[in-house]
Amino acid sequence: MKISGQRGRGNRSENPMLMKAREYIKAEDFDQAKTLLAKVIASDPGKGAAYISLGRIYFAEGDYDNASTLLDDAISCQEKNAEPWILKARISLKKENLDKAIEQYKEALAINPRRNSCRLHMGTLYMQLGQFEKAEQILGDAIRYNPQSVPAGMMLARSIGRQGRTDDAMAIINKMHIRHPVSASVNNLTGLFYMSIDKVDEAIIAFNRAIELDSEKAGHFVNLGNAYVKKGQPTQAVVAFNRAVKLDPKNTQLNLNLSRALLDSGDLDAARILLQKLSEGSNRLGQAHMMLAEINMLKNEYEEAVEEYRAALLHTPNLAEIVSDSKELESQALDHKVKAHAYAAAITKASKQLTAGESEESEALIDAALLQSEFATDED
Repeated sequence: MKISGQRGRGNRSENPMLMKAREYIKAEDFDQAKTLLAKVIASDPGKGAAYISLGRIYFAEGDYDNASTLLDDAISCQEKNAEPWILKARISLKKENLDKAIEQYKEALAINPRRNSCRLHMGTLYMQLGQFEKAEQILGDAIRYNPQSVPAGMMLARSIGRQGRTDDAMAIINKMHIRHPVSASVNNLTGLFYMSIDKVDEAIIAFNRAIELDSEKAGHFVNLGNAYVKKGQPTQAVVAFNRAVKLDPKNTQLNLNLSRALLDSGDLDAARILLQKLSEGSNRLGQAHMMLAEINMLKNEYEEAVEEYRAALLHTPNLAEIVSDSKELESQALDHKVKAHAYAAAITKASKQLTAGESEESEALIDAALLQSEFATDED
């Protein structure tokens, strides 16, 4: 459990206990760090840095209420420090309070206008709220503050593109390529932009270019595979996902992506072998069992399909909650074929309810990729 973003280290005038506490935090010895930070606060209640460090620990441990209280204390001690406001915004995001997070990022910017990452996060949040004009405004501010900012440029293009101004968005994308002509990340992000406006062929070209420039990033192959899936070319998707899995073999989601592509391409036996491995000890057992049931159905193995559907519901509680017919199905004396088809219909209906917001989630993932790109560190 790493704690990132520690600032202000190396100040010779700092309390030695505070410096030692930061060493403990770096070593992830949080108990020792907490003890020392409590002593710092007891000896100097005005030591805002100690409140921030302690707040970071509680944030990392998922104790957001305690973290928020400590950050409030830090703000009362250090009115001119943006850091506690940024951390409070992250807590609001964890609690899915996007409007509050935006206001907290605004507070941080008012204190320190150099924190350009706050503008990027605000732009992302405005897009998630569907407020694209506000996103365009704040991301335009981010570009004006740092004209070389790739994440700001790409996000601005996305906010403009989602308003239907594709030509304006592409003009911004082209500027990014002129500034970074041999950047794998720029090409990868360009591909994600094309995917967001349903230009799949252009996305495939961009992802392939990213791979030419850097063939060691699994994410580039994942994005290429997803583009092929969207285009309805599962065989090509299998090739891309295979490359991704070779680079990151323990990644369960990548293996599930490959399994789905194998299934859709008609290679049921290969898909089954992989899924059976995944269903042993995976944290996504439900998805694996669901696809195994699909394979059983295609092979007319209805009794086995029923067992896999039962296993899928067992390992997917949120899905089981809305499959209201499952108990009724079990109580009826139906033959395996009828029961399997009934399970399939009930689960398909329930899955659609769960994935109703999937497109918005995928947009959020694109924003996350932009904020985590190699260029994001240039924003503060």
